[in-house]
Amino acid sequence: MSSVTTNDGLLKKHVHVQTCHENMRGVAVNTEMYERFESCPGDINMKQKNYRKLEKQIKKMLNGCDRVNQRHNEDIAVLEEDIQEIKANIQVTNRELALFQQKLEEEVRKDQKEKKAYQEGLRALKMEIEELGEQQGRLSQSLQERKANFDLKLSDFLEYSNQSAAEKMSMEEEINRCKALVTAATRRCQTAKVWMVESSRDQAVYALYTDLAIAKALLNKLDEAAQRYPEMEVARNIWRVNVQEVEKKISSAEALYQEQLDQVNSGRRLTEWAPPAVD
Repeated sequence: MSSVTTNDGLLKKHVHVQTCHENMRGVAVNTEMYERFESCPGDINMKQKNYRKLEKQIKKMLNGCDRVNQRHNEDIAVLEEDIQEIKANIQVTNRELALFQQKLEEEVRKDQKEKKAYQEGLRALKMEIEELGEQQGRLSQSLQERKANFDLKLSDFLEYSNQSAAEKMSMEEEINRCKALVTAATRRCQTAKVWMVESSRDQAVYALYTDLAIAKALLNKLDEAAQRYPEMEVARNIWRVNVQEVEKKISSAEALYQEQLDQVNSGRRLTEWAPPAVD
């Protein structure tokens, strides 16, 4: 800037030499070049104009740089605030996921205990059904034997009708009693079969309903997170498909067990029954 000021002084001095006032029309004007600073006439004036123009451009550029730097600093401050907010949200989400994982583990342990209790009850029920089946076989055999005895005594009754009237009445009462026992045993056996199928169904479907509740709870969390973090959309879609698959499994399992119940109610034998496979 000092060199520019010096040059300006020299230029003004040289211009003063080259020009004159209009009222001095009779005085000669020096129009020769100042060879130290000019390569052609008027070169100093041109350089002075260029220097001033360049100085204005430099000031304008400096002002523009200041504004750009200020705008960049403001943008950086906003981005840092956004980063801090995102970090805080991530920490909150991690804590929520940790709590959810803990709750899920507790539910799994609870389900395992309930499953063990169901299995023990099912084993006890199977043993009872086997005992009822054996009792039914013994009663059927006893009924056949008594019927054979009754037929024999009935033939004797034809020969000794007067003497066997009272005995015939006693035998009929015994047969009715045995039939009632067989009917009651058959009814208990049928009820036990139905209960076993329903218990097996409840055990299988309960696990699916538990999975469905957990999946829906996680899907709700993902729905809330996806509103703030679009990158969670893929996980939300995956869990939405998982929920639909579990619902299909529940529907399929209930249909299979309903078919089993219909078959049991229609009189299907226990030895032919097997729990349907539920994936």
